[in-house]
Amino acid sequence: NWYWNREVTQDANLIANVWKFNAVRVNCVLKKTDTPWQQYTVNNDLNKIVNEFTSRGVVVILEPHDQTGSYYTDSSSPSLTELSNWFKNLATTYKNNSAVWFEVQNEPGAETYPENNGQTWLTVHQRIIKDIRATGNNSIILCEGTSWGQDAGTWDANNVPEWRSAILTHGGKLLSFGGQNYSNIAFSIHVYDQFGYYGGFSSDTKIADYIGRVKAKGYALVIGEYGTINAGHT
Repeated sequence: NWYWNREVTQDANLIANVWKFNAVRVNCVLKKTDTPWQQYTVNNDLNKIVNEFTSRGVVVILEPHDQTGSYYTDSSSPSLTELSNWFKNLATTYKNNSAVWFEVQNEPGAETYPENNGQTWLTVHQRIIKDIRATGNNSIILCEGTSWGQDAGTWDANNVPEWRSAILTHGGKLLSFGGQNYSNIAFSIHVYDQFGYYGGFSSDTKIADYIGRVKAKGYALVIGEYGTINAGHT
């Protein structure tokens, strides 16, 4: 139900063998509503996408996009339970394919973080991690920072305050909770306006400081999305 009507497997050779990328991020919409953007079904055969790319050695990251800037909850549509069922089905289907990764959700939370001192972010991510692992699937799970996935919460050149960052503050609670330890958990951020895209400042120092602090905690980090506005601004 994604918003673009180009069938993607036709580009597998270009992506894998020409550009030589080793991962693709498959954005998904669980419910077809055509609001606020028109949606298409041309890429709804996820098994075809997975087989086309993983057979070429390309990791496929499956990621839900419905609640961008918000969270899946008991009352949202789709709900947290519907999200959980979606992931459990995928995790069971691809349990023996370690090249299929799962990203809990796109850009969780807006500028109001930490909601309930980060409990909302934790509730969603802990639920999905637990439910995926309950299927026996131990593939990598990506957990995205808050504040539209940027995990910074500020629009200036100052270093990210730790209390504004879900990953820095609560990342460890995704590796161990409920009396169990969970492996193959990695984190992701999106690098846009909170790192200088609209702010008119160079974000190099801010990004380097943030990445260094994540590394110091021993976490794996992926830059899931990034953009530039003009020369000199990251």
